[in-house]
Amino acid sequence: MGQAIHTSGSGSQSIPAGATDLIIQVIGAGGGGAGGGSGNGDGNGGGGGGEYRRHTIASPATSYNYVVGGGGSAGGSGSAGSKGDDSTIDTTLVVGVGGDGGSYLDAGGGAGGAGGTGGTGNSTNYDGGTGADGLADTYGGGGGGGAGFSGAGGNGSGASGGAGGSGNPGTGTGGDGYNGNNGSGSPGSTYGGAGGSGTRNGSGAAGAGGYIQFDWTDPVSTEEINVSEAPSAQDSISPAMGDFAVSVADCPKPIDKVK
Repeated sequence: MGQAIHTSGSGSQSIPAGATDLIIQVIGAGGGGAGGGSGNGDGNGGGGGGEYRRHTIASPATSYNYVVGGGGSAGGSGSAGSKGDDSTIDTTLVVGVGGDGGSYLDAGGGAGGAGGTGGTGNSTNYDGGTGADGLADTYGGGGGGGAGFSGAGGNGSGASGGAGGSGNPGTGTGGDGYNGNNGSGSPGSTYGGAGGSGTRNGSGAAGAGGYIQFDWTDPVSTEEINVSEAPSAQDSISPAMGDFAVSVADCPKPIDKVK
């Protein structure tokens, strides 16, 4: 079996010629949490978690272009969080959608960002968790959890970040929002966890980046047989009762024909 994992950046993934049963798994990046409002405790929305997508190919090509989504930027004081980038294979073949950034309202109460959903892939998919709404005079919303290989990301709830989906190769947990008068949110955890929101002059927090994994079955290797090393016919003869040699001289002479 062959495997390649990418947790940042972009490039071209080579697959051995003759390989079979390629499985591609991607997770989009988490969105950033919004900054706090203008008054004490005025919190806004946490970001949304990244989506998971799986794609299978029985007879794969020998290379695929990949882009691992970068986490959404934190919203500074007075601004919304940014959307997490999508994680993609060959632009549109496989797409794990990144979560949305948290919304900002000056008076607090901005909505949480939607979790990543609606990507592409011919097999299993799970959505990212939705970020929690902020609450004026109280707290910033927690970020949504990133989806995993076998489950959707959890939604943020109040100031608490959502749990990462089961099977996430990291934890994928959404970051907590700030619960108090004036402070910043906490960042999302790898992979695909979204950032939480701050309150008042505090900033939101960044979402975590995405993830891409390739798994394939290597081609069968046929070893060439060297004829010079093959056993001879003589070597293959093994007497049933021990090793012995018989010469022509040891054989009895034939009886002379009677005239």
